[in-house]
Amino acid sequence: MNNGEKNNFDIKSEKNSNATPQISIIIPAYNAENYIEKCLKSLINQTLKNIEIIAINDGSSDKTGEIITQIANSDKRIHAIMQKNQGVASTRNNGIKLAKGEYISFVDSDDYVDHDFFEKLYDAAQKNNCDIASASILKHKKNHTRYNLLYKKSLIADSVQSKIKLCRDKKQRFFYVWNKIYRTSLIKDNHISFPDGRIFEDVIFSMKAIYYANKIISVTNTNYHYIENSNSIINSKTKNEKKQQDLITAYSELQDFAKNRNIKLPERLNYYLSCWKNPFIKIYKGKYKQKMTLFGILPVYKKSVNL
Repeated sequence: MNNGEKNNFDIKSEKNSNATPQISIIIPAYNAENYIEKCLKSLINQTLKNIEIIAINDGSSDKTGEIITQIANSDKRIHAIMQKNQGVASTRNNGIKLAKGEYISFVDSDDYVDHDFFEKLYDAAQKNNCDIASASILKHKKNHTRYNLLYKKSLIADSVQSKIKLCRDKKQRFFYVWNKIYRTSLIKDNHISFPDGRIFEDVIFSMKAIYYANKIISVTNTNYHYIENSNSIINSKTKNEKKQQDLITAYSELQDFAKNRNIKLPERLNYYLSCWKNPFIKIYKGKYKQKMTLFGILPVYKKSVNL
């Protein structure tokens, strides 16, 4: 690590181990004092013990850093890292640089996982020589809980289209980075990273990881628990110019990547903007496709955009 990198983040609790961790778990944490303890305890209590936990306090103004440091002092597998605020993308990239495990995983600071989550994913990936193992996602909202993604069978996908299908939810999205483990060489050898300073940073990361992975396996009977946080930028209903522009940029990159490699995207991912022309007609616009629908559902026409 060069001197410039040392100025970006400071390792407050660094421990050395002779054994290579089976999984490096990267946690970007910003103002997560209400959630981070439960998140870390779900990792400490994993049935898979040979892990490293890279908990990065991204310039929080609350007690997040104190909580991370306190818990790290009681478990040598936790690396407590303090840095100036850089955003989730840069924070995850910093974690990737530090990761020493055979596999890498990402857990958001307000979420948690089942106690056997990493053992089941690691065993499935190892036994089947898969670059990625993916688990079900249980979403917790204020008044109810439901599955965003539920695997009832263990399946292996090796073609691009089958890998996308295996990872996508009912709304055709496949951009979840945190319900998976990734072989570290997959990420580092293919220079896969999160675009710095952007929202929707997981879109192109997920597409590249899925594309370059040799095989992906779905894992049953264990869950990633996603806590819907209304204060997050993504879940906020407030209109935001940067959020809109970052969405267009992310989907444009996705559509470029797919077009250049003859990848067929799920239909709704070909568009990044929608607007009502009148109370009955809705227009969808993408980088390479446009369509008009009746009531936002029934297609009136589709066309390709020549650039």
